[in-house]
Amino acid sequence: MTAMDASGKSDEGVVPMSHRRPTGRGMGEGRPETSGNPDEPLQAETQSSTILVSGVDRIRQAAKRDKGLRFTNLLHHITRGSLEDAYRGLKRDASAGVDGVTWSEYGEELRPRLDALHVRVQNGKYQ
Repeated sequence: MTAMDASGKSDEGVVPMSHRRPTGRGMGEGRPETSGNPDEPLQAETQSSTILVSGVDRIRQAAKRDKGLRFTNLLHHITRGSLEDAYRGLKRDASAGVDGVTWSEYGEELRPRLDALHVRVQNGKYQ
């Protein structure tokens, strides 16, 4: 038997003589070098610093590359921070929304409001 003998004990495992791992990309287990994984970092270079590209920015880039691309289930990219950024980006003197709340009124209790909004968005209950 190959996996177990009749007594229920496993066969002895095969252990390589050298415990050193091969170095270099594509050297493991005799596999050829990968061709489908580009070495592009998930970072965007700026003049002053290097910043991580957000999930929303990656979606925007993908949409620009392929106009016919369809996206599903994107709500996990909406974070509490992105909601706050969106709030801060609104015009402060704009008229109230459909709920009758102005920008400044919404901001009076911004943290709990954004936390509640984020929970509703993530649970699919935001309308």
